[in-house]
Amino acid sequence: MVFILETGRGQKSGGNRGQRSFVTDLGPVSSFSIDKSGSRLTFLLENDTWYCSQNPEAALNQETVRTLAGLLSRLPAIEMIETPEPLETYGLADPQLSFEITTADSTAALLIGNVLSDGSQYYACISGGTLVYTIGSQLTEIASTDLSDFLET
Repeated sequence: MVFILETGRGQKSGGNRGQRSFVTDLGPVSSFSIDKSGSRLTFLLENDTWYCSQNPEAALNQETVRTLAGLLSRLPAIEMIETPEPLETYGLADPQLSFEITTADSTAALLIGNVLSDGSQYYACISGGTLVYTIGSQLTEIASTDLSDFLET
């Protein structure tokens, strides 16, 4: 096992190099909402087609929404912080970006916090959880509350 350690609180674990950690591991997503800076979009899966509840007639780019749903279902972690500081430290107490994810048997709230100094990773956690993770930027790059970003072109 290889561990990446920092002194004091906020201890980080690189985990087992042969085994990946995931922030979420929920199974197939049936709906999700994106909350960003006070705006919200909700997507629902019906008969293998994604719809936006705010505009059900909108022609969504199904691949884009499927990609986002897939990331939310099983979001890989870069690092896990086993003994995190208070959530405020990571921008997770009042996040600018969050997701409500629903599967057949559960609902989870994923919170995205501050960007790390390298600009390519973000802090993330599950609401009510005890662990904080770092994640890549792919989820934050796709997530938008502007419906036009999800429409067919």
